[in-house]
Amino acid sequence: MLLKALVTEFGFDCRVRELSPRTIRNYEKQLSYFLNFLEQRHNITSLEDVTPVHIKEFISSFQLKGCKPSYVNDLLKAVKCLFAYAYNEGYTPQLLTKNIRNLKEPLVLIHAFSSIEIADMINYHSGSDFLSLRNKVITMVLFDTGIRVAELINMMPEQKPMRAPLPQLFALRGDSSFHTSQRIKPINGTKKDKTAKPPLGASSGFTGF
Repeated sequence: MLLKALVTEFGFDCRVRELSPRTIRNYEKQLSYFLNFLEQRHNITSLEDVTPVHIKEFISSFQLKGCKPSYVNDLLKAVKCLFAYAYNEGYTPQLLTKNIRNLKEPLVLIHAFSSIEIADMINYHSGSDFLSLRNKVITMVLFDTGIRVAELINMMPEQKPMRAPLPQLFALRGDSSFHTSQRIKPINGTKKDKTAKPPLGASSGFTGF
């Protein structure tokens, strides 16, 4: 079986499973690196010719380029998903990535903002025009709820607190379909009041936040 055909079939399976378009695009891009590596380095275009050693060499090639372990692991995740699909569909007699482990990632220490820094960022937007008020509410919501940026960007009018079944909650969705990635996040009274209606002067061209 040609590897390009396998990747195409795998992409179709991802869409059937309703993975987010962004996830599918990332898989396609990452797997294109893998296929190019196999063809250019080993002249391999068929699934039957791939061995675990080739996959390890692919990983090593990015290590030699100085890529971070987290980036290499993202690439490896796509490759593992591809071969897991091939194995589950009966295209390979064994799972080629079974004994291939992720790279060890260094422990990242996250330095949280202080209360003063948070207040300074919120109060930075001190204007009374629509954009200043909108940006201030966005900043407040990000700090108050821990909402993901993608969830905030993709928020629809029906997900606002005043229209949700429970007024004190956000019903959120990421980059995938609503019923597969729904999360509920609480929001306090201050933010609920500020998101209840758009400020005066808001253009009809603006939606949501």
